[in-house]
Amino acid sequence: MTRPGFFISRLVMTGASVEPAELTFAKGTNVITGPSNTGKSYIVECIEFVLGSDDPPGVDIEEARGYDVAYVELTSYTEDIFTLERALAGGDVNLYRSKYDDRATVEATPLAVEAQTRKRDTLSNFILSLFGADGVQVRSDGSGTKTNLTFRMLSHLFLVNESKIIAKASPILLPNGFAKTSSERSFNYLITGHDDHAIIPMQKPKERKAAMAGKREAFDELIAGLEGRLKNINLEELRNKAAKLDESLSTKVEQLQSNATSIQEIQASRQLTFNLVQTSNSRLETIAELLARFAILKEHYLSDLKRLDFIQETDHFFDQLTAVRCPLCGTLLEAHAAQKMCVDASTNLPDMQKACAAEAAKTRALLHDLEQTIIGLESERSNVSATSQEQRTQLAQLDRSLSDELRPVFVATKKELDDLSAERQELQAVENSFQILEQYRRLRADLDVPEKEPTQKFEGLSPVAARQFANAIQQLLRDWRFIDDKGIVELNEPAMDISINGKPRQSNGKGLRAFLHTSFTIGLMHYCRGAGLPHPGLTIIDSPLTSYREGETREAGDETSPEIQGAFWESLSQWTSDEQIILIENKEPTGSTRNHMNYIHFVGPNAAVPGRSGLFPTKKPEPAA
Repeated sequence: MTRPGFFISRLVMTGASVEPAELTFAKGTNVITGPSNTGKSYIVECIEFVLGSDDPPGVDIEEARGYDVAYVELTSYTEDIFTLERALAGGDVNLYRSKYDDRATVEATPLAVEAQTRKRDTLSNFILSLFGADGVQVRSDGSGTKTNLTFRMLSHLFLVNESKIIAKASPILLPNGFAKTSSERSFNYLITGHDDHAIIPMQKPKERKAAMAGKREAFDELIAGLEGRLKNINLEELRNKAAKLDESLSTKVEQLQSNATSIQEIQASRQLTFNLVQTSNSRLETIAELLARFAILKEHYLSDLKRLDFIQETDHFFDQLTAVRCPLCGTLLEAHAAQKMCVDASTNLPDMQKACAAEAAKTRALLHDLEQTIIGLESERSNVSATSQEQRTQLAQLDRSLSDELRPVFVATKKELDDLSAERQELQAVENSFQILEQYRRLRADLDVPEKEPTQKFEGLSPVAARQFANAIQQLLRDWRFIDDKGIVELNEPAMDISINGKPRQSNGKGLRAFLHTSFTIGLMHYCRGAGLPHPGLTIIDSPLTSYREGETREAGDETSPEIQGAFWESLSQWTSDEQIILIENKEPTGSTRNHMNYIHFVGPNAAVPGRSGLFPTKKPEPAA
């Protein structure tokens, strides 16, 4: 699995009138050696400057004259390539999301070097994002104040120049002890992967005093305002008046409840009466419908009786007619016998007369029953009409009782109750003001009581992570044969430094301090990368083995032995490919290890042997005039 981070793949410096000076780096171990004054330390200073340092590189170096822009090509371990450009005179940085050679094909993104800014596009945020450390917060003081993590808070843990490496100061803290707390918490973030975003900060002493003074002033203003409004009010008289109002309110509430009960009873009675009226009206409508239908039926009965009577009187009508045909046989009446009946029908005519008489009797009986029913319905209609009238009269009386008697009383009582309630609320508000005034006075008095200074203890370095980190350094020093299998490395939290077999790193001479600082820096990278913790996967160290400079006197017993140096180079030649180590050193690796690292040797400007003279190309002498 590819871990986040980046390595430096190229360093280029350009100027209008000079040939570009450049170096190419690889993953794993890179070693640059050579005599003094070949530009080795300038490499570290230049990389630091492009990555956000405030100090321009080697302004007093003769060979650097004419160079005005530096480029650092970064390659992430996920194979994304970026180029950072910064003028050697200072200013912000341009980011090209491409190789150095292809930067002209992409648009530059300006990145602010100042990290603590509201700008989103900062150099610090960009670099932190490459190894998953952007958006991190760390505690910056003892009160819990937090600040955003910046790359400059961490860079001294990855980039160690020749001054820092021999210093007695802690390798964890920023130079000169600046921002001690944030340095410790930034280091703790690296070895644990946990930041301080969840911390709730305390108020600082000055802030607490200012806040307390503000509270006293606010309470004094509130108390003075209330005392001014209440100075002419007698609290005892106020409470007596309130008690009387409470009695009046109770009486009015009882009256209102009684009136409401009466209204409810009348409304219930009215509803019942209204339902009866509706029932009566419905019955009257039914009776009217029945009488209308029965009148039509009566007309039918009367019509039937008339028809039957007509049939029975047929013989009489026949005598009055001439030259007519018999209705029974169809022949002319003159052709009939003297009795004027056809022979075939003479026996049927008497039967028809009897049937007509019987049907007429039956119809008269039905008509009689119908007339009796009509009389009954008309009587019922009269009674129901009278009852309905009484019910409507009662309904009107109930409506008048509601509208003219009960409701006016209810409305008047309700208004009196509302007026009393409003007056009582005003009194209660004044009484509450007295209570609030007493509460303010108590709170104001509490503010004059001396307050115990609040304390809050924050956790230090994680002991588990510190031990595991020390184990990583311990293994390195064993691999380098600086200590044997019984040798112990510990991380001393008060000193924020390591000790070997109980001896603090600072107690050694320059050479051993530098060597142990190297083990600290490389061990931190190896521990973090191995544990999946945030780290760029890059270390640059100037002079891990050579602590003295020309003209200085060597300290006795202050240098690592050739055996240790050989083990050191052997170990680094086998370094993992997802971490990068760049070492600037006067001493050269052993011949057997150079083939397993990116080895660059500067021979010096006046060397008799062939090779690269130094960082900067040798300038050709100007032709004589």
